[in-house]
Amino acid sequence: MRIFLSCLILILLLHGYARAQKRATPPARSASTQQTETYKSVVIDKDGGLRITTSRNRTITVPKQGEQVSFRDPRLSPDRTAVGAKAEFGNCCTSYDVALELVVYSRGKLHRFSGEKIPISRWQFVADRRVVFGQAETHSYCRVHYELRDIQSERLIDSVDVPAPCAFDPDPKQPTIPKWASDLIAAQP
Repeated sequence: MRIFLSCLILILLLHGYARAQKRATPPARSASTQQTETYKSVVIDKDGGLRITTSRNRTITVPKQGEQVSFRDPRLSPDRTAVGAKAEFGNCCTSYDVALELVVYSRGKLHRFSGEKIPISRWQFVADRRVVFGQAETHSYCRVHYELRDIQSERLIDSVDVPAPCAFDPDPKQPTIPKWASDLIAAQP
């Protein structure tokens, strides 16, 4: 009988301990309730990678990838939830490197945008966690290609080709340019 009572007490004690342990564990936070990480600075490090400093002073390094030579033109998004820079690659036909990708780091994930796989001349963050960039051939181009993309899904939202004066057409007819593209054109030289 003593063995039975001892076993019963032990079972009750273990059950109570297990319940106490379960209550002590804080509930897991869902992805929607977790606070989005913000960034306070971005620079190009001595190795040519991006060095991002978070608002909690944590350092994140985004290294060059593949045949990438360097990063250029690093920026923080206006809401500080994304960091972006142009990724430069060697080019056979110029004495300088060209930016063939736009790299954006956001929410712990790296996004690479290459559009039409021609040099990216200008870019900027826009509202609603999006990015816009313009692309043109390095020499003798007759158009600039612009893309508006969602950062997280990398989905192409819109694009437009804007004719540029060139030897073949010194005075091209201009299409209706969407606001997101005209804002980029007006913002940078």
